[in-house]
Amino acid sequence: MSDPSDLEENKHLAAGGHDSSVEHSEGSDTEDELEITKMANMGELSNTLILLDIQKTLKRLTKRIEDPRHGLIPQVSSVEQQADDNQMRIAKLEAENAEFRQNQKIMMGLIQRQCEQLSRQKSKLEDLTVRSMSANIVIHNYDYEIDEKERDLRPVVMGFLRDKMNISPDPREVYVAHRLSENSSSIVVRLNPALKNDIFENIERLSGVKNKENKPVYVADQQPEGVRSRRMDARSLAQEIKDKNKNLPEGQKPKVEIKKDKVFVNKQLQRNPILPPEPKDILDIDKDELEKMEKIKFTETAEQGENGSKFRAVAAKVTSRVEVRRAYKKIRRIYPAATHVMCGYCFKKGPDTFEYGKQDDGEWGGSHRILESIKLKNVTNAAIFVIREFGGIEIGSKRYVHIKQCTEKVITKMGLS
Repeated sequence: MSDPSDLEENKHLAAGGHDSSVEHSEGSDTEDELEITKMANMGELSNTLILLDIQKTLKRLTKRIEDPRHGLIPQVSSVEQQADDNQMRIAKLEAENAEFRQNQKIMMGLIQRQCEQLSRQKSKLEDLTVRSMSANIVIHNYDYEIDEKERDLRPVVMGFLRDKMNISPDPREVYVAHRLSENSSSIVVRLNPALKNDIFENIERLSGVKNKENKPVYVADQQPEGVRSRRMDARSLAQEIKDKNKNLPEGQKPKVEIKKDKVFVNKQLQRNPILPPEPKDILDIDKDELEKMEKIKFTETAEQGENGSKFRAVAAKVTSRVEVRRAYKKIRRIYPAATHVMCGYCFKKGPDTFEYGKQDDGEWGGSHRILESIKLKNVTNAAIFVIREFGGIEIGSKRYVHIKQCTEKVITKMGLS
């Protein structure tokens, strides 16, 4: 039989009553719900705070953006205005640059015309000088003693003609005689043309005559230095052409002629292979040519000279005439104040053929010394430039010493020999 107490409990449960353990569980669920509600409320508060913070941040950003003095919008407007101003400046500079280039072309044309006029005037002056010297001779390496204050050397010349050439001229046929230069023993004599012809007709009588230093005594026509140097260069070029073709059969050898300072091969004029850069070649250079010029590497010597004249040598490796020309232009841009830029070069054209060339650039005979050193040292695939800045005082033949020294120094420095 069931326990009366159990029956009572069941009745109680059936009537909707609750067990004490169930009541305890109900109380726990209520606390959880309150906790969840509290957390939800806190979450809503947190989101609200975040939204408020975002709104405040947006307001600050909006204020900064719209700030009439330091805001982003005014700054953007300012940048746009600066861009417009810069665009206007660029357009203005482009217009000025176009105008500058136009003026540059005009100036180059004027400079070119002035150079041509100067060249013509120089040629006329040289022609007049040649004609004024047509009656002159130079007696080289003749020993004589005379008072240093005495300038007229006519008595010395009369004695020379009598003793060395067996000519007894009338004193009135010797117009004037003086030293060639301050430190020279050579004598310049202005003569009657008939006496000059007589001297050169009997010039062989000086054969074997030497001075105290064992140098040969000889008489030569006096010519302007430029004319003499060009004629020497012409003879040198003619000899090179003859040597180059000496192994050809007689019927195939070219006919080489020298007319004053010009060389003709089979009646064709042999022109200088390299010319000094014109003003337009130095000023008006396109981008591609400028990039090629920048790649040229130079070897330079230290500056040397005397009486204000300065000399230096610059060498570059070359393999063609175009590269020589390019190096020439670059040097003229680097040393725009140079009075003369002399050049000598040699490069290989074939297994056994070489091309040689030179340019005096107004320093007559200077490039001849450069080319001599190039050949003597067996230099190939190189161009050597000697730059001279004239100091205002003539130094005579000493310039050739400096040219040769600079050339040999740069050959050694570049390791070409």
